Amino acid sequence: MMPSFIRRALAIAATAAGERPAEIDRSPRYAFLGDHTGMVRLASGDKLFVDTRDRSLTPHLINSGRWEDHVSAIIRDLLRPGMIAIDVGANVGYHALTASRCVGANGRVIAFEPNPRLFALLRDALPVNEIANVTLLPYAASDRECEIELIVSPDNMGGGAVALPDFDRDPNLRGYERHKAITKRLDDVVAPSDAVGLIRSDAEGCDLAVLMGARRMLETSPNVAAIVEWGAFHMPSYYDVREGVARLSALGFSFWRIEKDARLGPISATQLPTQGLCDLLIMRPGAMPAAIQARRAG
Repeated sequence: MMPSFIRRALAIAATAAGERPAEIDRSPRYAFLGDHTGMVRLASGDKLFVDTRDRSLTPHLINSGRWEDHVSAIIRDLLRPGMIAIDVGANVGYHALTASRCVGANGRVIAFEPNPRLFALLRDALPVNEIANVTLLPYAASDRECEIELIVSPDNMGGGAVALPDFDRDPNLRGYERHKAITKRLDDVVAPSDAVGLIRSDAEGCDLAVLMGARRMLETSPNVAAIVEWGAFHMPSYYDVREGVARLSALGFSFWRIEKDARLGPISATQLPTQGLCDLLIMRPGAMPAAIQARRAG
């Protein structure tokens, strides 16, 4: 049976759509549905459910209906109908929905979200948007399969991180939610015959480990690109950064910072171990489509 808050959200969306029958109204709209849950209509016209306690992503979606325009622009430039995309750390699904619209009915998006609250919000958003090409998995991703503990601040749900041994001694983490989860290797989830076009990872420091769990995929998919959040201070705790960068370089990948205006600034492999927090495009130069080539600053 459909949850009552989804029925209410659909009623609100139908009412809003009926207000302007002669045109598509893309302006953001927001409705509080109770139980720390809201529904926001994005600038794209899609709808997402959000947790109203969150202070990281939710205010942006409510205020503008947009999030990380620079990353979204690169996703749209990379993906074409029929492609396969992977979204690790999908959160409430903003980038997963962008990818879904890009790859179309003949494409596929595989979304990973181990936080049970975010998983449920994204799961409920898929039928509301009549999306059938997204497979949602309740896992984290890494270079090995194991059980982990996810620690999450209720007011920063996108900042959930895999707990490290010394996290229990950190007074700043008292009061955080803790959830057991399973990690999966991307190579174990995606069939060897599937040519993946994009891996997007926002895994709070585990992003290099995510890519190292996709080594077969990176070797056999010549046109694959990765968009990752890079430079979390605890990234070396999950995978040796120099080793991971060397492995990627040996496979022919180069690296670019995704600037806030969506231009691409080159960065060398030797700079990456000390690179601060940024969004990074990892791709073989020869596989870049023209739209991505046009964004290169040098």
